[in-house]
Amino acid sequence: RVIAALLEQGLSQILAHDPMAIDNFCATYDFPISYEENLAKVISSNDVLIIVTAWPEYKIVRLTCADKAVVDLRFTL
Repeated sequence: RVIAALLEQGLSQILAHDPMAIDNFCATYDFPISYEENLAKVISSNDVLIIVTAWPEYKIVRLTCADKAVVDLRFTL
């Protein structure tokens, strides 16, 4: 729902990361977005980060990204 809503708002430069489900996500959804397997690259190359899954890797994002906008939706959807 989040990616679809962002695309509907006209955002087109979306880079997705998921340590476990990228392949399944790509096979299920046909979104015109990019995917990156390296979380550090995602963090360094984006100004806004939206977290929607509760993988342990994402616990540090809010703590280490003080210079970025972080929207944490892990426990709200």
